[in-house]
Amino acid sequence: MSTTTPSSNRILSLVLSLGILGAVLLVLCAAFLTPGKYILVPYIVLMLSAAAVIRGAKIPSFRDRFFVGFGSFMLASLALYFAIAIMIGSFQTIDLLGHLWRIGLLALVALSLNAGIARVTEPA
Repeated sequence: MSTTTPSSNRILSLVLSLGILGAVLLVLCAAFLTPGKYILVPYIVLMLSAAAVIRGAKIPSFRDRFFVGFGSFMLASLALYFAIAIMIGSFQTIDLLGHLWRIGLLALVALSLNAGIARVTEPA
């Protein structure tokens, strides 16, 4: 096994660790801080830490770098979405299509953000 090509287990562990840490950060901020634009601060911290980890891991493949950023963003965002839905009880009031387009919008935001991050974190 080459030391320059990360295995799929390493990529998955990066996604899970960044996603879980980001989820904890986002859910705690949403639960204890003022709602509104301040939720952007933990998202910025999440994306900067993902960029630092991707760059530090020296992942050569654009696809793998993109997957780490996209997966961690989506894991953290879905945890936040479900935590807020449980807190306010919106699972019963919003139909399935309403939940799906919101999650689709999250995926579009993740796609656009992580395309740039995967490009910028290319190893030298």
